[in-house]
Amino acid sequence: MKRLKNWRMQTKIIFLAAVIILTVLLATAPAVLYLVAGSTERQMGARALDIARTLSVNPPLQEAFYSTAPIERIAPLADQVRRLTGADFVIVMDRGGRQFSHPLPGYLGKATAGLDYGPTLMEGRQFYTRLQVEHTPALAGLAPVYGRDGELVGLVSVGFYLQELSALTWRLGGQIAATAAVGLLIGVGGSLLLAGHIKRQMYGLEPPQIAGLLDERTTVLQSVREGIIAVDAEERITVANQEARRIIGFEGDPVGRPVRDLVPQSRLHEVLESGQAQYDQEMILGGRVVVANRVPLRHEGRVVGVVASFRDRTELNRLASELTAARRYSDALRAQAHEFNNRLHAVAGLVQLGATDEAVEYILRTQGQHQSLLDLLARTVPDPLVGAIILGKYNRAAELHVRLEMDPASRFAQAPEDLGPDLLVTVLGNLMDNAIEAVQALPEEQRWVRVLLDDQGPAVRITVTDGGPGVPPALQQQIFTDGFSTKAPTGRGFGLALVSLLVTQAGGRIWTEEAPSRFVITFPGRALA
Repeated sequence: MKRLKNWRMQTKIIFLAAVIILTVLLATAPAVLYLVAGSTERQMGARALDIARTLSVNPPLQEAFYSTAPIERIAPLADQVRRLTGADFVIVMDRGGRQFSHPLPGYLGKATAGLDYGPTLMEGRQFYTRLQVEHTPALAGLAPVYGRDGELVGLVSVGFYLQELSALTWRLGGQIAATAAVGLLIGVGGSLLLAGHIKRQMYGLEPPQIAGLLDERTTVLQSVREGIIAVDAEERITVANQEARRIIGFEGDPVGRPVRDLVPQSRLHEVLESGQAQYDQEMILGGRVVVANRVPLRHEGRVVGVVASFRDRTELNRLASELTAARRYSDALRAQAHEFNNRLHAVAGLVQLGATDEAVEYILRTQGQHQSLLDLLARTVPDPLVGAIILGKYNRAAELHVRLEMDPASRFAQAPEDLGPDLLVTVLGNLMDNAIEAVQALPEEQRWVRVLLDDQGPAVRITVTDGGPGVPPALQQQIFTDGFSTKAPTGRGFGLALVSLLVTQAGGRIWTEEAPSRFVITFPGRALA
């Protein structure tokens, strides 16, 4: 049963090919036969006319018209020409219509009243035409015969019966039919090969099965909660489900359009070029934070496209920021505990060495530095979540031998209304991490980071300054692009893009300055939560 089903499509293809070939043959055969018959008639008429012309200028024939017994001289000559050329008849007559040669001996010497000979006998015209010879249709060539002084003395009529033309046409028709039959067999054989090839290309599926799979694929694509985009080897979009169109915000139908024009930061070209899949890559699409997977499509070992799936993580990130607040506190305490352990070890070493005065001085100095930071944070940043991230980064910077300072001019009562403490923590954390990484490999005098939070002026202002060389002017716009990084070729370049996205969505503005190295964020007005 399965085998019969597998042959169903091939049988249809073969049947359709045979029907098409037969239809074409039946439609063209009459026209071909008509053209062949017309061409054959013209060739036969031209041949008859050529024979008549040749005989009409034969000198013995011309002299025979002046003989006292023209029939005895002309009839044998005409009969000889008929036998040599294969003509069915050769008729010679004078201007009065008296026949000196004729296929039927009983007509010799008798006059004919045929109007077909008039143009030749009266005007000297030469041509071929259809006429009746003893009630038999024939094709005859007519040529005038001129005498001694150039006078018109008679004509020559050489012809072929049309039965021969019909027989020849039918013979050609039979040859055409035989050729068509061979063409039909070749067409059916080619259709069989084509059907087998199509069957293999479609993995042995029948059209109804393919239609069913297409419907299933469309339903699945539209029902999943992830955005899905597929591109071909030319980087043109072939599939984009509703979720992908919603997240990216496509205008119109994206299918068939270059993905680089619609989603420049998709990175699908990287997978096309390398053939390596990319999983769980965070990126920004359509103003949203998404996690994307990119998998190459292969056919016979070649990469013929890429499928990318991505899920909106914006709301998940908002929830995750609240869940990770406790972790930030624990990280801050861990870093602080680690720092105090280092200081206790230093104090213990000084006591063991007998340098008690130096130990007391060191305790007072470190206690004063830490307490001054805590006092400054308590006074300028009342929000505990924001204070915790700054304290945690302070201790982390101390581990990396980087001085992180809070600008004494800071005054920051509450986070901007549209940003909120949770997202402010993400923004500050990324900016401070970026600044610490930028200076940790520099000389000691340049290993410093300063944070300023100010909401007392006409605009809310957040500034993170460091001792690094800053961002070159040519790159000051690119650094906020998803995937762009000056630190590593892959796997980086998401933090600043996320900061820019969050600030922009909250109605703020971010930019960078080169001397000194500084990132500045401003929000209009004093919109407080």
